[in-house]
Amino acid sequence: MYNNKKTLLIITECLPYPLNSGGNIAQFEMNDAVRGHFNIIIIFPLHKGQENDFYELKKLWDNVSFFPFYNNNKNKLHKLIYKKPLEWYYRLMRKFVLSQKNLSKIDSFILKNTKIFSSGFIDVEGEFVKHVNSIIEKNHVDIIQVEFYELVTLVTYLPKNIKKIFVNHELRYVREERELALLTTQIPYLKYLFIRNRGYEISFMHEYDRIITVSNDDCKELSSYLPPAKLYSSPLTIKLPTISQSDVTKTIKSIIFLGGEEHFPNHDGVQWFIENCWNEINQLYPFLNFSIVGKWSKESEKYYSKYKNIVFHGFVDDLGNILRDGVFIVPIRIGSGMRMKIVDAVNYQLPFVTTSIGVEGLLFKDKKDCLIADDVQSFIDSIVNLIKDANLRENLSRNAKETLFKEYSHEKLINKRIELYDSI
Repeated sequence: MYNNKKTLLIITECLPYPLNSGGNIAQFEMNDAVRGHFNIIIIFPLHKGQENDFYELKKLWDNVSFFPFYNNNKNKLHKLIYKKPLEWYYRLMRKFVLSQKNLSKIDSFILKNTKIFSSGFIDVEGEFVKHVNSIIEKNHVDIIQVEFYELVTLVTYLPKNIKKIFVNHELRYVREERELALLTTQIPYLKYLFIRNRGYEISFMHEYDRIITVSNDDCKELSSYLPPAKLYSSPLTIKLPTISQSDVTKTIKSIIFLGGEEHFPNHDGVQWFIENCWNEINQLYPFLNFSIVGKWSKESEKYYSKYKNIVFHGFVDDLGNILRDGVFIVPIRIGSGMRMKIVDAVNYQLPFVTTSIGVEGLLFKDKKDCLIADDVQSFIDSIVNLIKDANLRENLSRNAKETLFKEYSHEKLINKRIELYDSI
């Protein structure tokens, strides 16, 4: 790479392709936009079965240098010696906590899915570190950008003379704090783990030159622990297809949720909605479906089959076929960051009901752009109001789309990220 552009090395936990999740779409869109402004080198673990996706991405990004990390026998040995004993330890801790008496159903559900037992023990594999540093040695690099919590410890092993950025898609300790707040049984050991994990996460962020968060709320949260000058809010962005008002169906046919089961906040939100809200809504409007778009397991589909009119669509190529005739819901109770699913819904002019956490980090206002509800009855009532009132749906959808294009235009958010790179 012999030009005057800065070279940005991006080290990410996952291949940002195909575009079948909010995280992949957000990574792809941002990198796709900035690759014309900088020399981009990208490193990521390449897992078995991803070869075709990698090949397709290389064709799309012909001006990007790729250095995937392949698993080999040395990696397997590391996992056997280091990771396996830790995994056994996590399972033992989880089993111990789950053996506590008087745990409610929600307690068991959260404790089986939380990452609180392992968050404070993560580290990158030695072979991956060697791979990264060998690429740095062979290439001129101006900025190193590390993405996702799973790689936060990598900063310890990187050269000291190169500026380092960490992109924080979600504050792990905030997610864990919110999980603990939902428990009906107080377990002191979990409070200890939370405090330990928070300190672990913050300590590694201190070592980066800049921390990018995807929302102002996360910046504000981190300002209690990190120098404000180190923090930079850079919301994620996606290119939005043009949707005209005439394309939007006026008849409400379904309640819609967008998101895969692998991300636990999605799983928790859907379960909370189905088990607490759906029966009442379905009794009032038996013609409605609850449409779930995204990757969900056969086990979950079977579990929820006892409820009426729930449809799992899986991954769909054309969201427009579904996101035109419903009320969109964001029943998210845990997590942090930015919910890209809301951007899709607003662009397709769906009115949406969300929790405060669901819309956190976005500038959509209650009763102006959307309806915000944080308890079961309020959530149900908000959905019913939207079904009944076409004018309310139209006003909220119109206002939300105006806010979207004013505050979250693709060009505006790309320029904001480029300004950070130029300033380093």
